[in-house]
Amino acid sequence: MVVVLLRKKHQSNNDLQKLSVPVIVIGNISVGGTGKTPLLIALANILKSKGINPGIISRGYGGKAATYPLEVSLDTNVTECGDEAILLAEKTGC
Repeated sequence: MVVVLLRKKHQSNNDLQKLSVPVIVIGNISVGGTGKTPLLIALANILKSKGINPGIISRGYGGKAATYPLEVSLDTNVTECGDEAILLAEKTGC
């Protein structure tokens, strides 16, 4: 609760940026084991089945890319982006 209050105190409506595309954020305060990755894979595949072309932006935990942002494909070296980004590319085609 304290974190939420501090965050709201330091943010104002002026900080918000209007985007030209819808954005869905999948995350929480827990790290690992809460189902974020399987949810993301399922959601991306559902959207694709409905003709929507989603993009996935990830922090790339474990990656050591020379430059950022890094567009990940199945050919990307896992040391650059981490294994989760490769998994997402493999399972979703995004």
